[in-house]
Amino acid sequence: MSMWKRTIRCYQCGYDWDFPLDNYCGQCGTAASPFHSLKIRWFGLVFLMSIIPSIATESDIAVYISDLILVSWIGFVLVRNRISFRSLFGDIPVGYNWILLVPLTILMVGFSIGSIPVTWYPISMLDPQFVEELLSQDISNSRLNLFIFIVVLAPVIEELIFRGLIFSRLSVKWNNRWAILGTSVIFGFLHLDPIGAFVFSIISCLLYIQTRSLIVPIALHSLNNLIAWILSGISSAETARVDELISLGLLALAITAPLVGLVIFKLWPSVDQIIPYNVNKLKSN
Repeated sequence: MSMWKRTIRCYQCGYDWDFPLDNYCGQCGTAASPFHSLKIRWFGLVFLMSIIPSIATESDIAVYISDLILVSWIGFVLVRNRISFRSLFGDIPVGYNWILLVPLTILMVGFSIGSIPVTWYPISMLDPQFVEELLSQDISNSRLNLFIFIVVLAPVIEELIFRGLIFSRLSVKWNNRWAILGTSVIFGFLHLDPIGAFVFSIISCLLYIQTRSLIVPIALHSLNNLIAWILSGISSAETARVDELISLGLLALAITAPLVGLVIFKLWPSVDQIIPYNVNKLKSN
């Protein structure tokens, strides 16, 4: 089936029609998707605006202001495009085995430990001190504020933006599979660990599709960042050498990469699978 044409189901009345050949439901006239007019390019501008406070000052208030800018953009997009927050966010999945998130989180942390030093190794050959300081730097000197930033706020905001809005928009533009990859490329590009973040985003998208709820990827994201927060406190007194990180990274990748690939293979969706938003919208009608 072509990525440019496929049959989709109206989230209002359940009628099936060809998209994007027809942009409106032939039965009730509803637009193909509220994400049809969402422009991802505006997120780039909003993201640049959100990092200005942190560039201007290194205070914790700047980080809160940055998050407020992103939250405001999310609210604007929801209202502007008439996107149902409940359908986007989803309900708590009934019967989901939450304990599986623990080994999955450990797996993702292990993969990140491996991918970070490998990613930065070429730059470390030119300036190892810069890389060592960059990878050991925190966004806050306060352990409490750092916890709030990366364990509480970041998972909710990032999952709403990337898995909720961007993934749904790209699914409408292309299909689920290309949307997963496109979302993950953007997500990885905006992190210091692009490879690890890319793979993490793929897993999060797959969990969102599987459970039709952002609660599950948010929980995974929070657990992942919680472990990172704990490890940053343990290692804050000493900066590891790049060559030591490379050795550890290669070992971690050798162990975790095959397992990560297996998880992705098991959860990979069909090309015409309905996006979580539309399924949730149909259930609520």
